[in-house]
Amino acid sequence: LERAPASLDVAALDRLVRGAPGVSEVVGLHAWELDSGEVVASLVLVTGEHDLAVLTGTADELKRAMQTQFRIAHATIEWRPQSNPRPCC
Repeated sequence: LERAPASLDVAALDRLVRGAPGVSEVVGLHAWELDSGEVVASLVLVTGEHDLAVLTGTADELKRAMQTQFRIAHATIEWRPQSNPRPCC
């Protein structure tokens, strides 16, 4: 079973993500808690950055920060270019 994580401060998570280098917009941010208590997240971010190595580094840093600050055990991050920022859903 899955549910919304009761202890997750979504506004603080959103601020963290929007403050990351290269993030110009957040078009999708979903977090849920599995029956085991593990919190996972899925993010769709818009960027003007074109260097995959830079985006990978930013994603890795975001994942570490989400683990440390919000106890998010697993996060999937998808990047969208500013020229095509279609929503995630």
